[in-house]
Parts: sequence; structure tokens; C-alpha cells
Amino acid sequence: MSQAISRQEGRNPLGYEKIPVLLRRYAIPSIIAMVVSSLYNIVDQIFIGQGVGYLGNAATNVAYPLTTICLSIALLIGIGGASRFSLSLGAGDEEAAERAAGTAVTMLAVGGVLYAVKWPGRNNPRFGCHEIFHVFILLGSLCHFFLMYQVIAHL
Repeated sequence: MSQAISRQEGRNPLGYEKIPVLLRRYAIPSIIAMVVSSLYNIVDQIFIGQGVGYLGNAATNVAYPLTTICLSIALLIGIGGASRFSLSLGAGDEEAAERAAGTAVTMLAVGGVLYAVKWPGRNNPRFGCHEIFHVFILLGSLCHFFLMYQVIAHL
């Protein structure tokens, strides 16, 4: 038994672990995170409705899809860049890994700046309420970007 455990210590659990164990280990935390995120949005709408009123709910309902689109594009670039980084690093090509990480960070920075400067409905007077929401999302995104840059810089 100890030989089997010592043999599997350095290996990836995706290669030898049974599927039900992997589902419990990886899928259930993801499901819980999605449920918590959905509950956050529901509770957020309740508090905004009580505090600001129906205009506050309308503003967040206009801004939320735009925020989701921004998040999905950022995830597309970030996960793709991280995958390319890992594949290049695993192949021993550190120069390609550095290029992949640099390209992903640059694309995220340029995309963030473009989104901040020219988000949809910015100059439309009917959509003035959601700009405050976008400012907070932008500030959070900048903080997140800075922290991710610090993580990548220290690899």
C-alpha cells in the first residue's frame, strides 16, 4: 500500500483517480461558487431595490450583461494565455511562455482601457444611471488586473 501511495505522490490525480472522486473534488466546489454568485446577485438586487428603488434595479439590469460580456472576454484571454503559458513552460520553452504571458497581460490591459473609454451607452443620456455601477466595476477590474500582474511578475 505504501508503495502505491509513494508512486502516486508526484503524479497528477486526473490520471489515476476515479471519476466520482474527481467530481467531488472539482465539480462540487464550482457548483457551490456558481450558486453563491447567483445568490449574491439576487440579494444585491433586493438591497438596491429597497435602497434606491426601481431605477437602481433598472441601472444594474442594464449594466450586468455588459459586465458579464467583459468578464467572459477577460476569461477567454486569461485562460487561453494561462494554457499557452503552461504548455510552453511544460515543453521547456521559457521564451514562448514569457511571450504568452506578456501577450495575455497586454491584451487584457488594452481591452480594459478600451472598455473604460468606450463602453456601450456611455454618451446616451438614457443610460446615465448605470455609469456609477461601471465605475465601481472598472475600479475592481483595475485592482484585479494589478494583483494578477503581481502574481505573474513573481513567477
